[in-house]
Amino acid sequence: MINVDTNIVIDSSKVRPKESIKMFNEAFGFLFDKLRVRRTTGLSKASNKKAHRIIEHFGYKLEG
Repeated sequence: MINVDTNIVIDSSKVRPKESIKMFNEAFGFLFDKLRVRRTTGLSKASNKKAHRIIEHFGYKLEG
């Protein structure tokens, strides 16, 4: 089984939401569909509520 830690930094002032969604879908589609990864871990600061919403939108569960 392969586990992957992922860190993606986005300057939200320069990226439109549709572009972010496309980037996430392509990146994680590659991990899960092509590499057959079973689990990824996304990291964010505890105070970054916007990142938490995005993380949850893509099916992650918040821990900690």
